[in-house]
Amino acid sequence: MKSSAICFLFGLLLFGPAFVAAHRAILEPLSADPREFDLGNYTHPPYVVRSHILSAAVRELGWDRPVTNASDGEAYAAEKTLLEYVSNDPGSAWLSALFEGARLGGVLERLLRVFEPQPDLRFSQPDRATLLELMDRLTLCRPPILQHFENHKPVIYRVPTCHCLYTGWSFWFGRETLHASKLARYPQLRKLSFLEINQLCDFALLQQYAIDATLEAREK
Repeated sequence: MKSSAICFLFGLLLFGPAFVAAHRAILEPLSADPREFDLGNYTHPPYVVRSHILSAAVRELGWDRPVTNASDGEAYAAEKTLLEYVSNDPGSAWLSALFEGARLGGVLERLLRVFEPQPDLRFSQPDRATLLELMDRLTLCRPPILQHFENHKPVIYRVPTCHCLYTGWSFWFGRETLHASKLARYPQLRKLSFLEINQLCDFALLQQYAIDATLEAREK
């Protein structure tokens, strides 16, 4: 694979399915036909090639399988829709034959070795309880962080950036039903726009920086 392909595979390993969702949501509309191999396109490789490789990599890594389950209702449907969006290749069928011998698994294995000294830097799927809690906070129009009170004292947790982004994208794909499930109990809630979801995730990243600094200070 060319170095340009390695770059976006590296982005996938850092940020997971959220990287593919952003890649597709931003770049696919810029392509005259996202299913065509357009040699005149200013991107390299053409969008259809990148999209195919990223979708295949998501499946190869096993990240197309939700961590939630059917009993989680709207949250499961939201996560499942996100993963279908990032793992279902919109490209032409001939690309599968073209890349059949590309040994994508071997390339990913070698890239994963880069993270061996710092394994926490690469994406791993959030656990079910974490994702449900983070998504629930977005449903309540709150930044997706983890915290609760015990004996009137706040208890805080580390949430990787990639999990915050994963939650934001999952929520976006299920926002309609997730909000509807809360309106009866919280009539003051309103639907969030894409920009507002981004802002809440931005707030979460800022808050998480302070949380991480606090936890590090406690550990010294």
